[in-house]
Amino acid sequence: VRSRLQGTSAFRPEGIEYASRKVAAVSGDIRRALELCRRAAEIAEITLKEQGLLAATSPNPAQKGGRGTKQRKDPGIRSVGMREIDTAIKEMFDASHMQLI
Repeated sequence: VRSRLQGTSAFRPEGIEYASRKVAAVSGDIRRALELCRRAAEIAEITLKEQGLLAATSPNPAQKGGRGTKQRKDPGIRSVGMREIDTAIKEMFDASHMQLI
């Protein structure tokens, strides 16, 4: 998981390790661990928007599909950590399709 997230400072090392260990205990599927990290990043983004710490999306013509980039209002904002990972774990593993597995 670390090698796939290499080059980004969006995740704290303990958050990556926590996600990896949880997924390894259940399925061992790297895709599920990366999906968990993606969801945790979405949760962090939503939280920042609710707190007013993340500015609106600005257009970036260099990206495909016309997507914009999100601008932080405060450069000292924290990265994705244990709290966001834990919330994503609860969402993922409490889902009805996961209970069947």
